[in-house]
Formats: sequence, C-alpha cells, structure tokens
Amino acid sequence: DRKFGFIVIGMVVFLWLLTGIYYIPRNTYGIIMHNGKVISAKSGLALGIDYPYPFSDIAIIDNANDSLSIGKVENDQFLVISKNNKSLQVIVELVYRISDPIKYFVTHYQENIDLKELIKVQTQSLIQSYTVSKNSDELLAGSSIVTANDIRKYGESQLANFGIKIEKMAIIKLSSPALRLIKESSAVSSSTSPADQIIKEANQYRTYVQADLESQ
Repeated sequence: DRKFGFIVIGMVVFLWLLTGIYYIPRNTYGIIMHNGKVISAKSGLALGIDYPYPFSDIAIIDNANDSLSIGKVENDQFLVISKNNKSLQVIVELVYRISDPIKYFVTHYQENIDLKELIKVQTQSLIQSYTVSKNSDELLAGSSIVTANDIRKYGESQLANFGIKIEKMAIIKLSSPALRLIKESSAVSSSTSPADQIIKEANQYRTYVQADLESQ
C-alpha cells in the first residue's frame, strides 16, 4: 500500500511538472511570465520547458501582419481639419504588426483592449496631427503616396511606445467634402436641359402670379 501511494504521488508530481512544458505556434509570440511578471518573449514555432504552474504562465499573441481600413464605409467616415480650418475626408488602408510583444502586452494586452480599435485610434490621431500642420490646398495637391509615407514615419516613435509598427500605409482618398458638394450640384444643374429649365421657370412664374391674384 505504501509503495502504491508513492507511485500515485510520483505520477501526480510528474504530471504537475509537465505543466511547465509550453508550445508556441507559428506566427505568434509567447510571453513567458513568472508569478505574473513578464520575463521574456519567444517567437514561434517553439517548444520549451519552464517552471510548472502556477509559478509560470504563458500568453500567446499573434505576430502576423494584419490589415485595417479607416473611413471606407459610409457610417465610419473619417474627417480631419487642415491648418486653414478646412474639413477633409480621408480613406486609409494600412498593414501593421506587433513589433515589440512585451511592450504591447504590458501596455494594452492585459487590459483586453481590441488591437484593431487601438490601431485605428492611434492612426487617426497621427493623421490629424499631420494634417493640422498643412494647408488644405497643399494636402489636396500633394502626392498621396508621399503623404502616407510622411505620416507613417511621423508616427513610428509614437506607435513604438505601444509595441506596434505600421508596415504599409496607403491613402485611398483625400478630398474636400465642400468641393464635392459643389461638383455634385454643378453636375445636377448641367444635366437639366434648356427646355426643362424654361418650363421650370414658367411654372414658378405662374405660381407667383396666382399667389399675387389671390392676395388681391
């Protein structure tokens, strides 16, 4: 009986020691923690041994490139203000990744903040900080490729504080809503034929005459 008890205890201890074995899948980071304190980060594909639970733990974070669109859908329009207080509509597409898993884990992952929402807010802040230093004419006349690269470089250090890096950024659209409305109004006016315009004016005049007669 005593021998059997030792065997059972030995098996339990062995199984407990197995909890120290960790596996990190491909395209992920493994954050190694001892008693809740971050010790190191390892990239997958990896297999290792550490202290058994609960003295050590591991958190898995995705390190693959991901994409995000800002201002592309109708109910998510992104407007910025230029130096001369003009509103501009911006549509941006970008590719990002986690460049420093420990910094990202400590600053945001533990708070359960959605990564895409974090990237979106930070990118919008960067674009607004950039456009507010430029006149609208300069922004509209400039190259969207050059502008996107300038914004990406401008925000590298800021995003690095969150352990994030933007690999690519493309400005799909940069336009003035006011100019667009003027163009649309002009297009509607130009689509009206001279005959329709005459009939419209005649109806307006007839309405005016009838109203004048009734008032008498």
